Amino acid sequence: MSISGYIVDKWGWHAPFWIGGILGMIGVILSLYEPKDKEIKQASIQMKDLILVMREPLLLRASLLSILAHSIIFTTCLDLYQCMCCK
Repeated sequence: MSISGYIVDKWGWHAPFWIGGILGMIGVILSLYEPKDKEIKQASIQMKDLILVMREPLLLRASLLSILAHSIIFTTCLDLYQCMCCK
């Protein structure tokens, strides 16, 4: 968050979106030149395997923490946006 705050202070609120877009385009271009490996046959994923993964306690904790963190960030940014609009 501190890097994006610095970028916004220095170049305005559009800058993080431009930087993200440019980095995204670089990623797309690099993915086009990724060397292709030979086809590897994989077994199909069974539903019972997915359910076992979804019940993993560490994954559930990490997911809950991520949801909480993103909710806090969203509400903070929304509050800042509303304050900026009311000036």
